[in-house]
Formats: sequence, C-alpha cells, structure tokens
Amino acid sequence: MEKNNIADQLYKIINLYSDFKEDNLIHEHEKINFNFSKETENKKIIITEQPEKIIDNQDMEKIKAGKRKLIDTAEKIIKCTDCNLYKTSKKVPGIGKIFSGIFVITNPATVEEENFGFPLVSESGDFFKKWMNAININPNDIFITNLLKCAPKNIKITREIIETCWKYIDAQLEIVKPKIILTLGQLALSSIKKSFYDLKKHHGELFLYKNIKVIPSFHPSDVLKDKNLKKLVWDDLKKLSISLRESNFNE
Repeated sequence: MEKNNIADQLYKIINLYSDFKEDNLIHEHEKINFNFSKETENKKIIITEQPEKIIDNQDMEKIKAGKRKLIDTAEKIIKCTDCNLYKTSKKVPGIGKIFSGIFVITNPATVEEENFGFPLVSESGDFFKKWMNAININPNDIFITNLLKCAPKNIKITREIIETCWKYIDAQLEIVKPKIILTLGQLALSSIKKSFYDLKKHHGELFLYKNIKVIPSFHPSDVLKDKNLKKLVWDDLKKLSISLRESNFNE
C-alpha cells in the first residue's frame, strides 16, 4: 500500500501526516475544567511555559524523517496478519505527535475506535481530553496507541496475542522518543510489566520501561463507571505533570 494511500486512510490523525496530506484542522488548546472532587474543583496544575523552540532545517528534517517512519510502521500494522485478530478487524495504528513528551498506551482497540480509525473516541475520548487540559497539556501534543491494534471482538485475548502486537508499540516508542509513558487500564499496565500487576495498588507508581518513565493510571471508561476513581486519577495526573516538567527542565 502506497504511503499516500496510508495517509489518505488516516488523514484525521492530528499533527502527524501533514507531509503527505493536509488535515485542515485547527489545533487549538481547548480549555475544559475537569472537576474530580470538591477538593480539586476548578484547580489546575500550572506549568511555567517555556519559550517556543526555533526549529532549524536540521530539526525539520528529523521531524519529517520521524513522520515517515511512523507512516511506515502504520503501513506494517495495517498489513499485519501475525495473529487471528486481523481476520475480523480493521487496524487502529495510533495517533499523535512525533517526538511527543507523552506516549499513551490504552486498552485494545474497540469496534467504535475501529470505525473512527483512532484510539479514545466518544465519551472516553472527551473525558481523556479533559484530563489533559486539567494539567495544561494540549491533547494534540501527545501520542496515543492501543495495546492491540485490532478489536478482539469474540476472540479471547491471550499473552501470545499481546506479545505479537507489542513489537509495534516498541517500534512507535523508538520513533516518538517520549519522556513519559502513560498506561491506561489494568491490561496495559500488566502488559508492559509482562505479568499481572495490580493497578489499584500500584497506580501512579513510577517505574522504567526501556529507560523511559512510566506512570500507570485508570482508563477513562473505568472512571466513567466508578466516580470514586476520579481522585486517584487526579493524583496520577499531578505526578505525570511534575515528571514531565522535571524532564523538560533537565534537558
């Protein structure tokens, strides 16, 4: 499949495929209050904005090369037949910004995400954007990918299937080069740990994967079902913000 066809198929992906197709989207930082509880109501974490970096020709070439690598990876994902999930699913390669500070690993793709072509859609997606806005992070400036690029549907998720698809996450991490990985949900945390790791006990606990900081938290769909998780997520987001700020200052 030609790269232009890949770009056309995935043109809604924000800030990624502009070298091949303009998306005509206005990338604005929508301000939304995310009220976790009375304690945190209308409060946001304030991050001191750094002067915008001037991108020279050499940096621009690196960005273009990185985008093309992501497109190559997306093409491999779309063509993948390494497990049985491909037989009944369309692929969801992932969306986001090259060289993003935050790399999000979320649940396996759903049928709804499959129809849209990208992760975290509808109510869960709107809720996640509120999380990012609550800590003054533009949702367009992160990279998001599913644990599994195909919707499992009636096929049982196995360790073998996860490990088969994980190579694409590693490939995307190598290209995006994030400062922090944010995992959303129990399965994403256990998968990056390579064994069961209780999210309720270990949410927000910082650890390293391939020398990249990882912060695990709950999936927006879990929080929508259980409002008691809001405070826990807020604590995790504060840690995420502090870790990202420390990484930026240490550059």
